[in-house]
Amino acid sequence: RVGDRRAAVPLARLLTVDAVDTPAFALRGLGTYGDRSGIAAARGFVQRRAADVRVRVAAARMLGQLKDAESVPMLLRTIDDQATPTNLALEVIAALAMIGDAHAFDPLSDLFSAKSAPVRAVALAAAAKIDPDNFLLVVSGLAPDADWSVRAALATAFGGLDPARVSAALTTLAADPDVRVQAPALEALA
Repeated sequence: RVGDRRAAVPLARLLTVDAVDTPAFALRGLGTYGDRSGIAAARGFVQRRAADVRVRVAAARMLGQLKDAESVPMLLRTIDDQATPTNLALEVIAALAMIGDAHAFDPLSDLFSAKSAPVRAVALAAAAKIDPDNFLLVVSGLAPDADWSVRAALATAFGGLDPARVSAALTTLAADPDVRVQAPALEALA
C-alpha cells in the first residue's frame, strides 16, 4: 500500500506461499505496481480449479490490470467452462474489458443471454468498452432484459458511448418503469 515499487520482488516470492490471502494480496500488489513478473503465476491460478476462488479472482484482476493480451484465450476458456464460479466469471469478464482485445467481443456478446443477470450486465459493459460499434449493432436487436440490474448496466454502458448514437435508447431507459433503471439512464444522459 505504500506504493514503493521495490516491494514487487518480495511480492513475487509470496506467490508461491501455500495459502489464500498471501498470494491474493501479492497478486493485487503486483497488478497495482504494473509488475509483470507474476503473470505466469496469475495465469496458473486462474486455470487451477483447485485453487481458492479468491486467489483466482485476484489473479484474473491482475491480468486485466496489466492488459495481458496473451492471456485472452485462457480467460475466454475460463468463462466458457461450466465449472467456473460466477464471481470468478465476473472478474474474468472485467479483465477482458480492461485488456480490450477485439477477439473477446463475440464470446462476450454470447453472454448477453446468460442465465445469470450479473454475468449479462458485466458482459454488456465489457463488450461496449471493447467494440462500441459492434456493441450498438448487437444490442439494437435485443429485447429489453427482464432484470432491472441488466437494464441499469446497459444504461451505464451507453453513458460511455457517443451521445448522438445512444440518446434515443437512453431516453427510453430513463422512462423505464423501474426507478433503479431510470437513475443510471438519467446520469448517462447528463
